[in-house]
This record gives sequence, C-alpha cells and structure tokens, in this order.
Amino acid sequence: MATDIGIVFGKNWLKPGELSPSSKLTALAAAKLYQMTLVRGLIWTGGQTAGKDFPAESEAMLDFARHRGYALPKEHMKLEKESLTTRENIKGIIDMVLQEVYLDSITTGYHSERATRMLRKPFGRQRVEITAYKSEDVLEVYGNPFEQKLLIEYHNSDWVKKDMLREKIINPLDKIGLAFALDWVSRVTRSR
Repeated sequence: MATDIGIVFGKNWLKPGELSPSSKLTALAAAKLYQMTLVRGLIWTGGQTAGKDFPAESEAMLDFARHRGYALPKEHMKLEKESLTTRENIKGIIDMVLQEVYLDSITTGYHSERATRMLRKPFGRQRVEITAYKSEDVLEVYGNPFEQKLLIEYHNSDWVKKDMLREKIINPLDKIGLAFALDWVSRVTRSR
C-alpha cells in the first residue's frame, strides 16, 4: 500500500470556467497515480484563480478528473482553496503534511522543478522524501486514448508555450529568493 501523499499543483485557467491544458493534464495524472495506488491520498491546491465568480481551481481539477471516470473517494481527497500562487499553495497545505515523511509533487514538467523546490523549503532539516511526478510523463506511459489525445493538444497549445516562457522567467527569481517579485510577476501575468 502506498504511503505517499500527492500534492496536486494546477496551472490556472485557459479562460474563466475552463481549466488550462496544464491543469487538465495534471488532474488526470494525479487521478491516475491514485488509481494505480502510487499515492494513498491527494491534496488538490488552488483557490479562485479565475475570479470570485468561479470555483476554486482545486475543486475544478478534482471535478474534471471525476467527470473523466476516476473514482476519487472524498476521504482520500483534500482541497486547499485559498491560494493564488504556488508559494501560497504550499503555505495553504503545510499544516496538512508537516507530519508526513513521503510526499509527491504532481504538476507539469516545466513547473515541476520550482514546485518541488518550494515544497521542500518548509521542512528545513526534517527528513522528508519528495518525489516529483511530471504529468506529461505519467500520461505518456499510462494514459488512456482520451488522455493521449489531451497530451497531444497540450504539446500543441499556445497557452502552454506562453506559460512555459513565464515559468522560465519566474523560476530563476525564485532560486535567488526574490519571492516578492515572483508573486508580483505571477499575479500580473495571470491578469492578462
């Protein structure tokens, strides 16, 4: 039986009311990891990043995976619904995972390095093992035909290419500790 808790990091919305290709891919990859019993539970992160008139990103990703046929029992799923940035995602879940030893970071490949690095920080010297799962890799190997099609759409998406560029800008800022700039860039680029 799996001992890991998966932390699911979304990547915003394509437009209000429609998850981005990255968030859809990550939702399905997380559900697949749960289905394969590689994680014993999932914590879905993301607040109302599309605005107050829309559901939390975490809820939308969980609903998307369930609508695609994944059985994700409530008792093994937790939601963090207040955050707007990756940094806030982690602040919102830290109390839920502080006693855990095995965590999995689940997000897209281009977001994985930063999200995993940020997830490690609150633990300091505490022994914690974090495995990074890249959504694309999970679905490339284990995805069903719908997920394989979604993966192709993801790779061809202009939205994803733009978000990859954004990540290339903010990842170095995070590495050198410019958190205020990171959050500012994230919020400014989200509003466009």
